[in-house]
Amino acid sequence: MSDKRPQAELRDFALVLGGLALLRVAIGFLPVPTSFLVTASLLVSAVFVAAPILALYRGAAHPWGLRSAGMLLGAGAITHIVCALAVARMQQGLGLALLGAVGQAGLVCWCLGLGAIVAGLLKDRNLLLPVAIFLAFLDIFLVATPVAPTTRLIQARKEQFAQIAYTVPKPEAVPQSGRARTLAYVGPADFFILATFFVAIHRFRMRSRETLLVIVPTLIGYLLIVLLLGGVRVGGVSLAQLPALLPIGAVVLIVNRREFKLTRDEKVATLAVAGLGLLLVIWGATRRAPQAAPLPPGLGQAPTGSAGLHAPEPPDRPR
Repeated sequence: MSDKRPQAELRDFALVLGGLALLRVAIGFLPVPTSFLVTASLLVSAVFVAAPILALYRGAAHPWGLRSAGMLLGAGAITHIVCALAVARMQQGLGLALLGAVGQAGLVCWCLGLGAIVAGLLKDRNLLLPVAIFLAFLDIFLVATPVAPTTRLIQARKEQFAQIAYTVPKPEAVPQSGRARTLAYVGPADFFILATFFVAIHRFRMRSRETLLVIVPTLIGYLLIVLLLGGVRVGGVSLAQLPALLPIGAVVLIVNRREFKLTRDEKVATLAVAGLGLLLVIWGATRRAPQAAPLPPGLGQAPTGSAGLHAPEPPDRPR
């Protein structure tokens, strides 16, 4: 393999994150005409969902080893945590905006590093099939059932979640001097799982480009449902908090369906995993929800579980 390709992949990864960081800083300072706010919010939402996915896609094509992935994981995690702690103690200004933007880039970096490490443990492309199926069912259980464990965790730790989650900034007519408010949240686990799938799909030479072209509009549409229909409930499930691993896994499986060649034993094992996941969802759906105070709109998952898409942020706080 030529040295140019890995360098180009990491260059593209860095360029996308750098451009996204600059745009994030700009949104904290540049006013948007009131008549254009809704359109600007939709455009910003699309960009801030599509760009990190594109960055992960390009970064995942790099031939990661355990050492290089571990270094990216460590550097990204330290950057993310340090910046989040610093931002929590600041009020406004360019420094706040820059630290917030760098911290968000660090989040994407550690998600790619962790995803590369986990993908390296997958020795066969067929393992993606049961992994994607089980994660989809697990995400439904964590978010869309009455039990919803991560919803309860977020209720108790909503400030911590807001500090470490990936945020979609909100354009405003009167920006607060770099303190960009949040339009929506994306939990880190979504990017970690996306990175894992992308690295594995590249490594096994599956339909990487086709997967990207489907997953981007799918997740943008998913976020728009959260933002525009967040007040609607379907079957007792609020559309303000949706399990994002469900569409991610579905896209990976549907687009790459012809890439899986299962043996008889693998088919049985996959069906068993699917059955286990379905039983988990059924069990969660038949439980009675614990009595608790209502959550702020849009907060439905913890960053350590699957990380769905969430609409409006909790009450303002120093950022």
